[in-house]
Amino acid sequence: IQTDAAINRGNSGGALVNLNGELIGINTAILAPDGGNIGIGFAIPSNMVKNLTAQMVEYGQVKRGELGIKGTELNSELAKAMKIDAQRGAFVNEVVPKSSAAKAGIKAGDVIVTINGKAISSFASFRAEIGTLPIGSKMALGIIRDGKPMTLDAT
Repeated sequence: IQTDAAINRGNSGGALVNLNGELIGINTAILAPDGGNIGIGFAIPSNMVKNLTAQMVEYGQVKRGELGIKGTELNSELAKAMKIDAQRGAFVNEVVPKSSAAKAGIKAGDVIVTINGKAISSFASFRAEIGTLPIGSKMALGIIRDGKPMTLDAT
């Protein structure tokens, strides 16, 4: 989360709350040109914090979800070269054999455009979304294959 809330130096780990006092994130850093507490603040979203703390309690470490794909950003040049109608998404370059992605039927050349109905604008947003889901989560992946939209179920 990017915020304009004042974050004092040393307040990394402090709560970022809304006007109702509800936790929306944990402060991590501030970019302040003059070295003070006014600038651009950054925080980890609360839903990610909940998942990470639950993993720390259960496993003693953080385990990140992954599907088993290698990919890249889908940009207009790549979309044109591959004759893909979509303009945004996670372009699949390679699927790891026997991975969750392979079991779900994902193929190289697919473009992942949604996870559980949430739009995926880039490969980075795909990785971030997968990383926030608990290990073993079931998900519906909206993809475009050969110009046609499809939905695949993955775990």
